[in-house]
Order: sequence, then structure tokens, then C-alpha cells
Amino acid sequence: MRVAGVPVGIGAWVQALVLKTARDVNADVAKSDAITGELLHVQLLSFCQNTHMAFLVRNTQPSTF
Repeated sequence: MRVAGVPVGIGAWVQALVLKTARDVNADVAKSDAITGELLHVQLLSFCQNTHMAFLVRNTQPSTF
């Protein structure tokens, strides 16, 4: 279950969700290497991928890790 985008539930489920999300972000970052414009590349990483993982880190219970 997610409450306002934050995973809530059994620790193992939350761990699996965060791991899957991290793997998805990692795959997306690898795909973005094809972008040749350095500024665009940095902006995509900073404003899209970094904020997604930062949200999970800030809002997931530390006890689930």
C-alpha cells in the first residue's frame, strides 16, 4: 500500500519496492547516457531521477532497511 506515494506495509514488501525503484532508476540513468548535451543530461538526472530517489529516502521508515 502507498499513502501519498510513500510505501507503507510489511518491511520486506517496502524493501522490495525500494529495490525495484532503485533498479528502475538505475536503468533509466543508463539509458540517458545517449544524450549528448551535457547540460540537458545533468538537468534530467538532477530534476527527474535524483528527486524520485530522494523522496523515497526521506519518506521511508529507516527500520525497513
